[in-house]
Amino acid sequence: MESEWSHNIGQILMGSIYEAVHELCSHLFGFLFFYLNSQIEWAQSELKQPIDQWNPSVFVLIRDIVAKDVCIPIAAAFITFIFCFEIVQLLQDENRMRNINKQTLFVTIMKFCLCCVLCAKSFDIVMGIYSIGTSAVTILGNQANGTLNSNLLSFDEILPAAFDEYRLAYVFQIIGDLLLIVFAIIIVVVLSAIIYVRITVWFLEFLIYASMAPIPFSTFDNKEWAQVGMNYTRKMLALSFEGFFMLLMLAMYGFITAGLSARHDFIETLTMLLGTGVALIMLMGKAGNISASIFNAH
Repeated sequence: MESEWSHNIGQILMGSIYEAVHELCSHLFGFLFFYLNSQIEWAQSELKQPIDQWNPSVFVLIRDIVAKDVCIPIAAAFITFIFCFEIVQLLQDENRMRNINKQTLFVTIMKFCLCCVLCAKSFDIVMGIYSIGTSAVTILGNQANGTLNSNLLSFDEILPAAFDEYRLAYVFQIIGDLLLIVFAIIIVVVLSAIIYVRITVWFLEFLIYASMAPIPFSTFDNKEWAQVGMNYTRKMLALSFEGFFMLLMLAMYGFITAGLSARHDFIETLTMLLGTGVALIMLMGKAGNISASIFNAH
């Protein structure tokens, strides 16, 4: 009688602990997928938005103060220097203006005027380059969804909610799974913070490069110096498509994790989920190098 009584008491205690921990694990496991989805959706929405809507105050600072008030006067000095250099070369080539061609002089003056216009509209041109990348991001985002299917895997498919007869091993197992889920949530929070930092750095880097647009554009007046402006243009193209590559990586993460199915090996499931997430973060860190290599930007 005493052994049966103690057995029943043990079953009640182990059952209560197991069911309570199982319910907690089920909620935390669902929260893990919910948090992953919310962060992926946030990242996708951030990458799709125009740069002037990301942070309007920073955008106004870069456009009105840095680009217009600081860089355009410097670009004017560069244009003047390059124009004087062109005139000196013209004098040397045309034997001190004795054999000067009116068409050559006209082309030189036209180049100077066009370069002035380019410098005045350089920031708008750079924003036009950014809009090309944004349009590619929008098309990809509308056709490829990188969010996870929260109904694909539930904790009940990994461990049952109740047993006919409880064992101490079941209790220790579910407590271990609880610790694993908490550890996984911590890793996901850290990965989400890294994604936030990566996207923020991309926006800030693009704005910093865009603020200096008048200076590289001022070099288009001369054939030798124009390489500076061409390298800058390629760099801005590469930066504008970084968002496209990061969104592509997020979409690939969603499609890869869509292959997860109900497994009884809980550690394997979490390893695939988190391992793919770590690989995503490492790949997002290389998005700039990938884009720069495609556009041959230095």
